[in-house]
Amino acid sequence: MNEIPSEWRMWLKHFRQDPPTQEEILTSQFEQQSTRENAKIVDARDREVKSQEVKSGTEREIEEFDPTK
Repeated sequence: MNEIPSEWRMWLKHFRQDPPTQEEILTSQFEQQSTRENAKIVDARDREVKSQEVKSGTEREIEEFDPTK
């Protein structure tokens, strides 16, 4: 992946005062990878629950969010 890290883009656009350190960039990349892995786990779990609900006929309706409640 040959993408410019977001920390560098933020510095180049003057959204941050100091240039990023290598440690910051590595920490950010680690956090992004962890988030992607956790999202895959949650997605797989959700698919499994949905599959079990469909098989057992207990599929639940998703309620719309109403901010007035």
